[in-house]
Amino acid sequence: YESEADPRFENLRYVINDFVEIEGCDFETPVAERIAVQDRGAAFSNPNIRIAVVTTHPKVIAAAEVYIASPLNIYQTRIFATMPEARAWLGIS
Repeated sequence: YESEADPRFENLRYVINDFVEIEGCDFETPVAERIAVQDRGAAFSNPNIRIAVVTTHPKVIAAAEVYIASPLNIYQTRIFATMPEARAWLGIS
């Protein structure tokens, strides 16, 4: 992850993963687990990030749920159907 190597990473407070316009997904459980492992390592630099996943695609929801349920996941993560819902949860306008 290039973003985690960025010096500004320590000040990051949230991430919005916008998958609203996605048409297909071949994301599998091992990938979600690998991301959780990488994020766990990143949390040593910044444990304060919240992640919003914006999607209605069933496969993306399933992948996000695997990430959320992983015992390796350190970041508070939620799934939203719309960007306004995600932004409200993050407290941004």
